[in-house]
Amino acid sequence: MPRPLLLLRSLLLLALPGSLLLPASAFAQDADGDGYTEPGGDCDDGDAGVYPGAEACTGVDDDCDDDVDEPGASPFHCGSSPLMVTPSVDESATGAVIVHVEKFLDEVDLSDYTVWTDAQVGAGAPGSATQANVQSILVRNWQGSEANQIVAGVEMSFPAGVSTLGWIVDFETPGDLVRELDEEFSVTGGDLSIDGYGTGFESLSSDYAWTAFQDAGFHSSAGGGGSDEARLLVTYDPAAFSGDVTFTVDLSTGTMQGLVSCDSTVAGTTNFTLTLANADPDLQDSDGDGETGCEGDCDDANAAVNTSGVEVCDAIDQDCDGDLLEGFVDTDGDGEADCTDPDDDGDGEDDATDCEPLDGGIYAGAPEDCDEIDSDCDGSLVDGFDDTDGDGVPDCVDDTPEGDDDDATDDDDATDDDDA
Repeated sequence: MPRPLLLLRSLLLLALPGSLLLPASAFAQDADGDGYTEPGGDCDDGDAGVYPGAEACTGVDDDCDDDVDEPGASPFHCGSSPLMVTPSVDESATGAVIVHVEKFLDEVDLSDYTVWTDAQVGAGAPGSATQANVQSILVRNWQGSEANQIVAGVEMSFPAGVSTLGWIVDFETPGDLVRELDEEFSVTGGDLSIDGYGTGFESLSSDYAWTAFQDAGFHSSAGGGGSDEARLLVTYDPAAFSGDVTFTVDLSTGTMQGLVSCDSTVAGTTNFTLTLANADPDLQDSDGDGETGCEGDCDDANAAVNTSGVEVCDAIDQDCDGDLLEGFVDTDGDGEADCTDPDDDGDGEDDATDCEPLDGGIYAGAPEDCDEIDSDCDGSLVDGFDDTDGDGVPDCVDDTPEGDDDDATDDDDATDDDDA
């Protein structure tokens, strides 16, 4: 390029606003405040209920995985930064450790980091460039200006299906490794450093972390002017869980007895249970019939009940269509089949005592007419009507009210001149 043109190009670049020269990722915003940006995997930055791992029974792809209303749990994360002031527990006695559950990422590049399985003995390995299904848990021992050296002995246990990858640890104070991942895992996407306090592991004799299968440990001794922290990374498939996913935190191995999570002191001492993922009940298949409530299962506690269920005559809607009849007889038309209806004819009298359970006009106490029907179920057709010959049939329907049938061929009454 001719020299004058190169000079002109340089002048134009200098004249451009600095923001125009930044990479696209520098402009990433979390417009809906759910902790995820579009470059970070949010497929709808205008809906705070849509972000990686947030599936619910809504009819949309809440977790941005191209599937809608799939079974499984939704990873939980604290909705703000971890506590940035001294924990609201008496530091002079037992203190409070901060265990902050952060974002779940479908995929994250950890190739620039060593993931430690035992930081004290130097056991670690480079992270994967395409580590899938990762959630971060930030653990921090910080007692502000408290002069005492307070020991945080944190042991965490996770359920089957959740594996510990290892810890991200800084061995320098101040260090950048843990801070570099703030943007990836923190819901604020920003710097979680504490002004005036370092956060690295200064001495491996007192500051260390380890993992083993479903367990992880963090040991730290920090006092005035000090703060120790590390990020535990775990991996699991949310779709593999049909219920809530929790993990336990045991502080019994240290002097520190209190726990702060999501900016709040957790009730209790020493032993705690925290949430890693929540399951929408409608996305669970608790009875193992292959169908969730979101898919139409109207009783997820009964494997015989689902939209493909075979209807039988009982009080259960086996095929979840809202209809208990399915062609079965319903004499009184009340929507309940006779096989389960205690009053088939709907006359208010239970079938067990109704002398005509399929006739709504016949029941105990029903109005009696002069006819051949025992409407009130008292065993009598007379019920006060005239019965001249006393044969139990009222005269109004008796062909022989005086005891004679007036048949000239019948000689049952020798004194009746009608008879032969």
